Amino acid sequence: MSIVMNEAKEFEKIVVNKYTLSGDNCKQTLDKLLAKDMLFAINVLYTVASSSKLKITQKREIAVRSKKLLLAQIPEEYPFSWLINLLINNKYLEYKKLLLPTNKFHKLMLKSDGDIIKDIFNDMLNLEYNTELFYHIFQASATKGKYVKNFRKMLVELIKEHDKSLWINIDDLVNKININNMTMQDITNDYEYCYAFYGNSKRIKYNKIEHLKVVIRYFLKTFFGIMNQMGLCDLGVTKFQAYNKEDVKILQGLYEYETHFDNIEYYKLTESAHYILGFNTTFESQNDYKLLLNAYNYEVKVEHSNKLSNIYLEKIATKVDDTKYKVDIKSIMKNITSHLEYQNIKETFIAKAEHLPQNWKQFFALLDERVDAISVVSKSVVLMKIQNNRDILKLISSNVKLQKKILKADKFHIVVMEQDFISVKNILKEYGVVVL
Repeated sequence: MSIVMNEAKEFEKIVVNKYTLSGDNCKQTLDKLLAKDMLFAINVLYTVASSSKLKITQKREIAVRSKKLLLAQIPEEYPFSWLINLLINNKYLEYKKLLLPTNKFHKLMLKSDGDIIKDIFNDMLNLEYNTELFYHIFQASATKGKYVKNFRKMLVELIKEHDKSLWINIDDLVNKININNMTMQDITNDYEYCYAFYGNSKRIKYNKIEHLKVVIRYFLKTFFGIMNQMGLCDLGVTKFQAYNKEDVKILQGLYEYETHFDNIEYYKLTESAHYILGFNTTFESQNDYKLLLNAYNYEVKVEHSNKLSNIYLEKIATKVDDTKYKVDIKSIMKNITSHLEYQNIKETFIAKAEHLPQNWKQFFALLDERVDAISVVSKSVVLMKIQNNRDILKLISSNVKLQKKILKADKFHIVVMEQDFISVKNILKEYGVVVL
Protein backbone atom coordinates (compact mmCIF):
# COMPACT_ATOMS: atom_id res chain seq x y z
CA MET A 1 0.00 0.00 0.00
CA SER A 2 1.33 3.44 -0.97
CA ILE A 3 -0.15 6.72 0.27
CA VAL A 4 0.65 10.34 -0.53
CA MET A 5 1.71 12.47 2.42
CA ASN A 6 3.01 16.03 2.11
CA GLU A 7 2.87 17.45 5.63
CA ALA A 8 3.62 15.96 9.04
CA LYS A 9 0.16 17.05 10.28
CA GLU A 10 -1.52 15.05 7.52
CA PHE A 11 0.61 12.06 8.31
CA GLU A 12 -0.35 12.19 11.98
CA LYS A 13 -4.02 11.86 10.96
CA ILE A 14 -3.45 8.56 9.16
CA VAL A 15 -5.13 5.71 11.03
CA VAL A 16 -3.97 2.15 10.38
CA ASN A 17 -5.18 -1.17 11.77
CA LYS A 18 -2.61 -3.16 13.74
CA TYR A 19 -2.73 -6.15 16.06
CA THR A 20 -1.43 -6.66 19.59
CA LEU A 21 0.31 -9.84 20.70
CA SER A 22 -3.02 -11.17 21.98
CA GLY A 23 -4.55 -10.67 18.52
CA ASP A 24 -6.72 -7.68 19.43
CA ASN A 25 -7.24 -5.04 16.76
CA CYS A 26 -6.04 -1.53 17.62
CA LYS A 27 -5.99 1.63 15.55
CA GLN A 28 -2.71 3.50 15.43
CA THR A 29 -1.88 7.08 14.54
CA LEU A 30 1.57 7.34 13.05
CA ASP A 31 4.17 9.91 14.12
CA LYS A 32 6.73 11.35 11.75
CA LEU A 33 10.40 10.69 12.59
CA LEU A 34 12.67 12.97 10.56
CA ALA A 35 15.87 11.70 8.93
CA LYS A 36 18.97 12.29 11.05
CA ASP A 37 21.94 14.34 9.89
CA MET A 38 24.68 11.74 9.48
CA LEU A 39 26.80 14.11 7.36
CA PHE A 40 27.13 16.54 10.25
CA ALA A 41 27.89 13.72 12.70
CA ILE A 42 30.59 12.26 10.43
CA ASN A 43 32.27 15.65 10.08
CA VAL A 44 32.31 16.12 13.86
CA LEU A 45 33.67 12.60 14.42
CA TYR A 46 36.36 13.17 11.80
CA THR A 47 37.39 16.46 13.44
CA VAL A 48 37.56 14.92 16.92
CA ALA A 49 39.39 11.80 15.68
CA SER A 50 41.86 13.85 13.62
CA SER A 51 42.71 15.80 16.78
CA SER A 52 43.57 12.51 18.56
CA LYS A 53 40.67 13.03 21.00
CA LEU A 54 38.44 10.06 20.15
CA LYS A 55 39.30 7.41 22.73
CA ILE A 56 37.70 4.22 24.02
CA THR A 57 38.12 2.53 27.40
CA GLN A 58 39.12 -1.06 28.15
CA LYS A 59 35.38 -1.84 28.41
CA ARG A 60 35.01 -0.71 24.76
CA GLU A 61 33.06 2.37 25.77
CA ILE A 62 33.67 5.91 24.54
CA ALA A 63 35.89 7.75 27.04
CA VAL A 64 34.07 10.36 29.13
CA ARG A 65 36.09 13.28 27.76
CA SER A 66 35.53 12.13 24.15
CA LYS A 67 31.81 11.71 24.81
CA LYS A 68 31.58 15.27 26.18
CA LEU A 69 33.33 16.60 23.07
CA LEU A 70 30.87 14.78 20.81
CA LEU A 71 27.77 15.73 22.79
CA ALA A 72 28.83 19.39 22.74
CA GLN A 73 28.45 19.35 18.95
CA ILE A 74 26.25 16.39 17.94
CA PRO A 75 22.58 16.39 19.01
CA GLU A 76 22.20 14.06 22.00
CA GLU A 77 19.64 11.87 20.25
CA TYR A 78 22.03 11.00 17.40
CA PRO A 79 23.36 7.41 17.79
CA PHE A 80 27.04 8.27 17.38
CA SER A 81 28.13 4.97 18.99
CA TRP A 82 26.41 3.18 16.09
CA LEU A 83 28.18 5.46 13.60
CA ILE A 84 31.58 4.88 15.22
CA ASN A 85 31.05 1.09 14.98
CA LEU A 86 30.03 1.45 11.33
CA LEU A 87 33.19 3.46 10.59
CA ILE A 88 35.38 0.93 12.43
CA ASN A 89 33.80 -2.04 10.63
CA ASN A 90 34.45 -0.39 7.27
CA LYS A 91 38.08 0.57 7.99
CA TYR A 92 37.55 4.33 8.35
CA LEU A 93 38.83 4.33 11.93
CA GLU A 94 41.73 2.37 13.38
CA TYR A 95 40.38 0.12 16.13
CA LYS A 96 42.76 0.83 18.99
CA LYS A 97 42.46 2.67 22.31
CA LEU A 98 42.84 5.87 20.30
CA LEU A 99 40.51 5.85 17.29
CA LEU A 100 42.42 7.60 14.51
CA PRO A 101 41.19 8.24 10.94
CA THR A 102 42.65 5.91 8.31
CA ASN A 103 43.74 7.08 4.86
CA LYS A 104 40.37 5.79 3.62
CA PHE A 105 38.62 8.24 5.99
CA HIS A 106 40.87 11.14 4.92
CA LYS A 107 40.07 10.44 1.26
CA LEU A 108 36.34 10.11 2.01
CA MET A 109 36.19 13.57 3.61
CA LEU A 110 37.59 15.21 0.46
CA LYS A 111 34.55 14.02 -1.53
CA SER A 112 31.28 15.89 -2.02
CA ASP A 113 28.61 15.49 0.67
CA GLY A 114 26.46 13.33 -1.60
CA ASP A 115 29.33 10.99 -2.41
CA ILE A 116 30.29 10.70 1.27
CA ILE A 117 26.79 9.36 2.01
CA LYS A 118 26.88 7.15 -1.09
CA ASP A 119 30.16 5.51 -0.02
CA ILE A 120 28.93 4.88 3.53
CA PHE A 121 25.62 3.48 2.23
CA ASN A 122 27.40 1.14 -0.19
CA ASP A 123 29.66 -0.02 2.64
CA MET A 124 26.57 -0.81 4.70
CA LEU A 125 25.01 -2.76 1.81
CA ASN A 126 28.17 -4.86 1.49
CA LEU A 127 28.54 -5.80 5.16
CA GLU A 128 28.77 -9.59 5.39
CA TYR A 129 26.94 -9.80 8.72
CA ASN A 130 23.12 -9.82 8.92
CA THR A 131 23.21 -7.44 11.89
CA GLU A 132 19.69 -6.22 11.01
CA LEU A 133 18.31 -9.29 12.82
CA PHE A 134 20.00 -8.38 16.12
CA TYR A 135 17.47 -5.69 17.05
CA HIS A 136 14.29 -7.74 17.35
CA ILE A 137 12.25 -10.01 19.58
CA PHE A 138 13.49 -13.35 18.29
CA GLN A 139 16.86 -14.98 18.79
CA ALA A 140 19.28 -14.49 15.89
CA SER A 141 22.94 -15.08 15.06
CA ALA A 142 24.70 -12.55 12.83
CA THR A 143 27.04 -14.95 11.06
CA LYS A 144 29.45 -13.82 8.36
CA GLY A 145 28.64 -14.75 4.77
CA LYS A 146 28.33 -13.45 1.24
CA TYR A 147 24.58 -14.00 0.81
CA VAL A 148 23.04 -11.22 2.92
CA LYS A 149 24.55 -8.65 0.53
CA ASN A 150 22.33 -10.10 -2.21
CA PHE A 151 19.25 -9.59 -0.04
CA ARG A 152 20.07 -5.94 0.66
CA LYS A 153 20.74 -5.20 -3.01
CA MET A 154 17.46 -6.88 -3.99
CA LEU A 155 15.74 -4.68 -1.39
CA VAL A 156 17.31 -1.54 -2.92
CA GLU A 157 15.93 -2.53 -6.33
CA LEU A 158 12.45 -2.92 -4.78
CA ILE A 159 12.76 0.56 -3.24
CA LYS A 160 13.64 1.99 -6.66
CA GLU A 161 10.42 0.55 -8.11
CA HIS A 162 8.30 2.76 -5.84
CA ASP A 163 7.55 6.44 -6.30
CA LYS A 164 10.29 8.45 -4.58
CA SER A 165 7.81 11.15 -3.44
CA LEU A 166 5.36 8.86 -1.62
CA TRP A 167 5.09 7.48 1.89
CA ILE A 168 5.45 3.71 1.43
CA ASN A 169 4.17 1.02 3.79
CA ILE A 170 7.04 -1.36 4.61
CA ASP A 171 4.65 -4.32 4.27
CA ASP A 172 4.18 -3.30 0.63
CA LEU A 173 7.82 -4.31 0.08
CA VAL A 174 7.57 -7.38 2.33
CA ASN A 175 4.70 -8.75 0.25
CA LYS A 176 6.78 -8.50 -2.94
CA ILE A 177 9.67 -10.61 -1.62
CA ASN A 178 9.59 -14.30 -2.54
CA ILE A 179 9.20 -16.71 0.37
CA ASN A 180 11.49 -19.48 -0.88
CA ASN A 181 14.75 -21.27 -0.11
CA MET A 182 16.86 -18.74 -2.02
CA THR A 183 15.50 -15.86 0.08
CA MET A 184 16.05 -18.02 3.17
CA GLN A 185 19.68 -18.57 2.15
CA ASP A 186 20.25 -14.83 1.58
CA ILE A 187 18.68 -13.49 4.76
CA THR A 188 20.29 -16.14 7.01
CA ASN A 189 23.70 -16.12 5.27
CA ASP A 190 23.04 -19.83 4.62
CA TYR A 191 23.37 -20.52 8.35
CA GLU A 192 21.25 -23.40 9.65
CA TYR A 193 20.62 -21.77 13.04
CA CYS A 194 20.23 -18.09 12.18
CA TYR A 195 16.87 -17.35 13.86
CA ALA A 196 14.45 -18.97 16.29
CA PHE A 197 11.12 -17.92 17.87
CA TYR A 198 9.77 -18.72 21.33
CA GLY A 199 6.16 -19.63 21.92
CA ASN A 200 4.76 -20.51 25.35
CA SER A 201 8.34 -20.55 26.71
CA LYS A 202 9.38 -23.27 24.23
CA ARG A 203 11.81 -22.67 21.43
CA ILE A 204 10.37 -23.25 17.97
CA LYS A 205 12.59 -24.91 15.37
CA TYR A 206 15.24 -22.67 13.76
CA ASN A 207 14.85 -21.28 10.22
CA LYS A 208 11.39 -22.58 9.39
CA ILE A 209 10.20 -21.35 5.98
CA GLU A 210 6.77 -20.42 7.41
CA HIS A 211 8.52 -17.94 9.74
CA LEU A 212 10.49 -16.29 6.93
CA LYS A 213 7.98 -13.54 6.16
CA VAL A 214 8.10 -12.33 9.75
CA VAL A 215 11.91 -12.37 9.72
CA ILE A 216 11.90 -10.36 6.47
CA ARG A 217 9.49 -7.81 7.94
CA TYR A 218 11.73 -7.09 10.92
CA PHE A 219 14.88 -7.13 8.81
CA LEU A 220 13.28 -4.37 6.69
CA LYS A 221 12.23 -2.38 9.75
CA THR A 222 15.88 -2.25 10.89
CA PHE A 223 17.11 -1.56 7.37
CA PHE A 224 14.90 1.54 7.13
CA GLY A 225 15.82 2.50 10.69
CA ILE A 226 19.47 2.53 9.60
CA MET A 227 18.57 4.51 6.47
CA ASN A 228 16.90 7.05 8.76
CA GLN A 229 20.10 7.31 10.81
CA MET A 230 22.01 7.87 7.56
CA GLY A 231 19.68 10.71 6.55
CA LEU A 232 18.10 8.74 3.69
CA CYS A 233 14.46 8.53 4.78
CA ASP A 234 11.83 9.92 7.12
CA LEU A 235 9.81 7.34 9.03
CA GLY A 236 6.21 6.86 10.08
CA VAL A 237 6.19 5.13 13.47
CA THR A 238 3.63 3.92 15.98
CA LYS A 239 3.73 5.09 19.59
CA PHE A 240 4.39 1.52 20.74
CA GLN A 241 5.02 -1.87 19.16
CA ALA A 242 2.27 -3.21 16.95
CA TYR A 243 2.23 -6.45 14.99
CA ASN A 244 0.63 -7.86 11.86
CA LYS A 245 -1.59 -10.96 12.06
CA GLU A 246 1.21 -13.16 10.70
CA ASP A 247 3.52 -11.95 13.47
CA VAL A 248 0.93 -12.45 16.22
CA LYS A 249 0.48 -16.10 15.30
CA ILE A 250 4.21 -16.84 15.66
CA LEU A 251 4.99 -14.47 18.53
CA GLN A 252 2.03 -15.58 20.68
CA GLY A 253 3.15 -16.17 24.26
CA LEU A 254 6.02 -13.69 24.15
CA TYR A 255 6.03 -10.74 26.50
CA GLU A 256 6.41 -7.31 24.90
CA TYR A 257 9.59 -5.37 25.42
CA GLU A 258 11.01 -2.29 23.77
CA THR A 259 13.28 -2.73 20.75
CA HIS A 260 14.97 -0.22 18.48
CA PHE A 261 12.94 -0.42 15.28
CA ASP A 262 9.82 -2.57 15.72
CA ASN A 263 7.45 0.42 15.66
CA ILE A 264 8.46 1.52 12.13
CA GLU A 265 5.59 1.27 9.62
CA TYR A 266 6.20 3.71 6.74
CA TYR A 267 9.17 5.38 5.06
CA LYS A 268 9.64 8.28 2.66
CA LEU A 269 12.93 8.93 0.84
CA THR A 270 14.83 12.19 1.36
CA GLU A 271 16.66 14.27 -1.26
CA SER A 272 19.96 12.63 -0.36
CA ALA A 273 18.38 9.19 -1.02
CA HIS A 274 17.18 10.43 -4.41
CA TYR A 275 20.85 11.04 -5.27
CA ILE A 276 22.20 7.86 -3.66
CA LEU A 277 19.67 5.65 -5.45
CA GLY A 278 20.15 7.35 -8.83
CA PHE A 279 16.80 9.18 -9.12
CA ASN A 280 18.72 12.49 -9.29
CA THR A 281 22.18 13.16 -10.74
CA THR A 282 23.03 16.05 -8.39
CA PHE A 283 22.66 16.72 -4.68
CA GLU A 284 22.76 20.02 -2.81
CA SER A 285 23.63 19.43 0.82
CA GLN A 286 22.43 21.76 3.58
CA ASN A 287 25.85 21.19 5.17
CA ASP A 288 27.83 22.30 2.13
CA TYR A 289 29.72 25.59 2.22
CA LYS A 290 32.30 27.44 0.13
CA LEU A 291 35.30 29.54 1.15
CA LEU A 292 35.73 32.80 -0.76
CA LEU A 293 39.36 33.89 -0.48
CA ASN A 294 40.54 37.49 -0.63
CA ALA A 295 43.25 37.92 -3.28
CA TYR A 296 44.93 40.84 -1.47
CA ASN A 297 45.05 39.66 2.15
CA TYR A 298 44.32 36.52 4.16
CA GLU A 299 40.64 37.05 4.89
CA VAL A 300 38.06 34.35 4.20
CA LYS A 301 34.34 34.81 3.61
CA VAL A 302 31.99 31.85 4.02
CA GLU A 303 29.23 31.20 1.52
CA HIS A 304 26.31 29.19 3.03
CA SER A 305 27.75 29.44 6.54
CA ASN A 306 26.62 26.61 8.84
CA LYS A 307 27.68 24.58 11.88
CA LEU A 308 30.25 22.61 9.89
CA SER A 309 31.95 25.70 8.48
CA ASN A 310 32.09 27.15 12.00
CA ILE A 311 33.67 23.97 13.41
CA TYR A 312 36.30 23.86 10.66
CA LEU A 313 37.21 27.55 10.60
CA GLU A 314 37.38 27.92 14.37
CA LYS A 315 40.23 25.37 14.23
CA ILE A 316 42.32 27.34 11.73
CA ALA A 317 41.26 31.00 11.77
CA THR A 318 40.28 34.01 13.88
CA LYS A 319 36.62 35.01 13.61
CA VAL A 320 35.92 38.57 12.45
CA ASP A 321 32.11 38.30 12.15
CA ASP A 322 29.49 35.63 11.35
CA THR A 323 30.78 35.01 7.82
CA LYS A 324 34.31 36.45 7.84
CA TYR A 325 37.54 34.98 9.23
CA LYS A 326 41.20 35.95 9.23
CA VAL A 327 43.90 33.33 8.64
CA ASP A 328 47.61 33.49 9.45
CA ILE A 329 50.33 30.93 10.09
CA LYS A 330 49.79 31.00 13.85
CA SER A 331 46.02 30.42 13.59
CA ILE A 332 46.23 27.63 11.02
CA MET A 333 48.88 25.78 13.04
CA LYS A 334 47.31 26.10 16.50
CA ASN A 335 45.64 22.67 16.49
CA ILE A 336 48.17 20.82 14.34
CA THR A 337 50.50 18.27 15.94
CA SER A 338 51.66 16.24 12.92
CA HIS A 339 52.50 16.56 9.25
CA LEU A 340 49.43 14.45 8.35
CA GLU A 341 47.09 16.79 10.26
CA TYR A 342 48.58 19.75 8.39
CA GLN A 343 48.07 17.97 5.07
CA ASN A 344 44.42 17.17 5.89
CA ILE A 345 43.71 20.77 6.97
CA LYS A 346 45.30 22.09 3.78
CA GLU A 347 43.47 19.65 1.47
CA THR A 348 40.09 20.44 3.07
CA PHE A 349 40.76 24.18 2.74
CA ILE A 350 41.64 23.91 -0.95
CA ALA A 351 38.67 21.59 -1.64
CA LYS A 352 36.25 24.09 -0.05
CA ALA A 353 37.76 27.13 -1.80
CA GLU A 354 36.06 28.18 -5.05
CA HIS A 355 39.34 29.62 -6.32
CA LEU A 356 42.88 29.71 -4.91
CA PRO A 357 44.41 33.18 -5.60
CA GLN A 358 48.16 33.62 -6.01
CA ASN A 359 48.70 34.98 -2.48
CA TRP A 360 47.09 31.84 -1.00
CA LYS A 361 49.19 29.59 -3.23
CA GLN A 362 52.28 31.36 -1.87
CA PHE A 363 50.93 31.03 1.69
CA PHE A 364 50.64 27.24 1.43
CA ALA A 365 53.92 26.95 -0.50
CA LEU A 366 55.65 28.67 2.43
CA LEU A 367 53.97 26.35 4.94
CA ASP A 368 54.80 23.27 2.82
CA GLU A 369 58.45 24.29 3.00
CA ARG A 370 58.42 25.07 6.72
CA VAL A 371 56.40 22.14 8.01
CA ASP A 372 59.16 19.60 7.24
CA ALA A 373 62.08 21.91 7.96
CA ILE A 374 63.12 20.43 11.33
CA SER A 375 63.16 16.87 12.66
CA VAL A 376 64.22 15.30 15.96
CA VAL A 377 67.41 13.24 15.89
CA SER A 378 67.64 12.45 19.62
CA LYS A 379 65.32 13.02 22.61
CA SER A 380 67.53 12.52 25.68
CA VAL A 381 68.78 15.98 25.34
CA VAL A 382 66.93 16.79 22.17
CA LEU A 383 69.09 17.21 19.08
CA MET A 384 67.26 18.75 16.16
CA LYS A 385 68.43 18.92 12.59
CA ILE A 386 67.61 21.99 10.46
CA GLN A 387 67.40 21.92 6.69
CA ASN A 388 69.60 24.33 4.75
CA ASN A 389 66.93 27.02 4.73
CA ARG A 390 67.86 30.69 5.23
CA ASP A 391 64.31 31.62 6.20
CA ILE A 392 64.22 29.13 9.08
CA LEU A 393 67.76 29.92 10.25
CA LYS A 394 66.89 33.62 10.37
CA LEU A 395 63.71 32.92 12.39
CA ILE A 396 65.60 30.84 14.94
CA SER A 397 68.39 33.35 15.41
CA SER A 398 66.01 36.30 15.82
CA ASN A 399 63.60 34.80 18.38
CA VAL A 400 64.76 35.76 21.91
CA LYS A 401 62.59 33.16 23.68
CA LEU A 402 63.92 30.43 21.44
CA GLN A 403 67.53 31.46 21.94
CA LYS A 404 67.12 31.13 25.72
CA LYS A 405 66.02 27.50 25.31
CA ILE A 406 68.86 26.45 22.98
CA LEU A 407 71.83 24.83 24.75
CA LYS A 408 74.02 24.59 21.69
CA ALA A 409 73.79 25.40 18.01
CA ASP A 410 75.91 24.87 14.94
CA LYS A 411 75.05 25.63 11.34
CA PHE A 412 72.34 22.96 10.93
CA HIS A 413 71.72 21.54 14.43
CA ILE A 414 70.33 22.82 17.73
CA VAL A 415 70.27 21.11 21.13
CA VAL A 416 67.68 21.78 23.87
CA MET A 417 66.90 20.19 27.24
CA GLU A 418 64.18 17.54 27.15
CA GLN A 419 62.01 19.55 29.58
CA ASP A 420 62.18 22.54 27.20
CA PHE A 421 61.29 20.51 24.10
CA ILE A 422 57.51 21.18 24.21
CA SER A 423 58.08 24.93 24.66
CA VAL A 424 60.49 24.97 21.70
CA LYS A 425 57.99 23.01 19.55
CA ASN A 426 55.21 25.49 20.39
CA ILE A 427 57.40 28.49 19.51
CA LEU A 428 58.39 26.91 16.18
CA LYS A 429 54.78 25.98 15.42
CA GLU A 430 53.84 29.67 15.48
CA TYR A 431 56.11 30.01 12.45
CA GLY A 432 54.54 27.02 10.66
CA VAL A 433 57.16 24.42 11.67
CA VAL A 434 55.98 21.02 12.93
CA VAL A 435 58.63 19.09 14.90
CA LEU A 436 57.92 15.39 15.46
